[in-house]
Amino acid sequence: MFDESLNRAAINILLCAPILYCTFGFWMFNNKQMFHNQVLYNERFGDHYKFGHIIFSIFDNGIDQSFPLLVLLFIIIGLYSSRHFWYKRARRYLGLDKIGSLKTEEMSFYEALSHKQRRMLVNEEVSNRRKLKFMKINN
Repeated sequence: MFDESLNRAAINILLCAPILYCTFGFWMFNNKQMFHNQVLYNERFGDHYKFGHIIFSIFDNGIDQSFPLLVLLFIIIGLYSSRHFWYKRARRYLGLDKIGSLKTEEMSFYEALSHKQRRMLVNEEVSNRRKLKFMKINN
């Protein structure tokens, strides 16, 4: 129930959080009525409410406070779409390709350790039992 698939699902959901943050932040900071004090009135009672949010109008009056979020949005989308490319490069650069070749689903934790790591684990267990006076539990 509580295995690594829960963590992977949460990470996959949180990958879209920066995109949503930048999108809503750009939409909010691009509000002409709030930040530029331009009130857009309705001509008739039944007209739809005018927001003044037009993505291509940000360059009309120069760059405003919403422009950094738009640039950051494009950078994040670019990194998100090329994340597998950067992931492969980072694994190769850091030398993690060898670690990924282990068949961890078929091995226990103890079997995945090297001989030196196993010895260190056993020595640490023995010294902790002596210090803390733990007794060995037999089946």
